[in-house]
Amino acid sequence: MKRKKTAAEKRALRQRREKYRFVFIDGKQKRVLREQIIDGIPVDEFIRRNADPIWLVQNEMWEYLTPDKAGGEESVIQPIQELAAFEDFMKSLEDWEQEPSKEPDPPVNGIDDFEIPF
Repeated sequence: MKRKKTAAEKRALRQRREKYRFVFIDGKQKRVLREQIIDGIPVDEFIRRNADPIWLVQNEMWEYLTPDKAGGEESVIQPIQELAAFEDFMKSLEDWEQEPSKEPDPPVNGIDDFEIPF
């Protein structure tokens, strides 16, 4: 006769069933993680339906931005990319200004570096 499962074993089994689902791979039954769902729909679909453009940009989810979510024909991405390029340019300009200026060495004995004495 089989023994009855304890409350802890039943709880563990219930949690395991909620977390995993079983699929057949190469004729064998395998346990794989279930997709996360919010309100009965997958997380990606929930984000596509409910996220505003600012949140999408902050979380670098450019692929979910569409013209209708971005506020008409204008895209939210273009101004942000231009701003990032401008900031990179200003940083490189500051780095260039802070480098010590390197002047060419004076010629030795009146001979330039480009002259070959023969």
